[in-house]
Amino acid sequence: MPPRFDNPRIKDPEMVDKHFGRLWVLYRVPRSQGAKTGDHWMCLCKCGKFHISFGCRLRRDGLRSCGCVRNELAAERGRERLLTHGLSGTLEYDSWNNMMRRCYVPIATFFEHYGGRGIKVYEPWHSFENFLADVGPAPTAKHTIDRYPNNNGDYEPGNVRWATRSQQMLNNRRTVMGTLGGVTKPVQEWAKERGLDPIAIRNRVAYYGFTLEEALTIPIIKGHKRPKK
Repeated sequence: MPPRFDNPRIKDPEMVDKHFGRLWVLYRVPRSQGAKTGDHWMCLCKCGKFHISFGCRLRRDGLRSCGCVRNELAAERGRERLLTHGLSGTLEYDSWNNMMRRCYVPIATFFEHYGGRGIKVYEPWHSFENFLADVGPAPTAKHTIDRYPNNNGDYEPGNVRWATRSQQMLNNRRTVMGTLGGVTKPVQEWAKERGLDPIAIRNRVAYYGFTLEEALTIPIIKGHKRPKK
């Protein structure tokens, strides 16, 4: 126990030795320099910490601890949230939360590009647990959720994937898709796989009427353009 202030001018009223919740009042503390009002009391909390409190807070406001009760309640609420699925604050949870906000919260960033133009989330995925069970964990910390292959479609089974930033940049409303051998993906990806200029190949397909196969196989000649069909 800390030393007691044995100042004869400071009397110990009925507060000493009383208990207020977890607080045990030990003695009155002299006012700090410049303080004109209020009585201060040194208390010992059940958690083991010493705490100085105003008498009015003890008598009138119902102060019951040094703050440990509030901290314990906050920690318990946090544990309850974590117990629901154990992944709050993870990359997967943040991606899901951002997906839901973009589609259903009008004040969310980029809402106009998602919910504002009618994009929705598959109803069972409104539950994070269902979403995670179907989509699975992200391969790396650099992956986020992406609508693919239909960037204009909803977040639903068969149209989502974990994608890197570069993959997402290729998958937007300006992306030109191409199908070859039954496989559909951005024309830029087809070009990169063959060591060709992605922009040139995209322009061939989007503006000059080339089929994907023609765009990938006909040599690129500067200034050569084919009229759009």
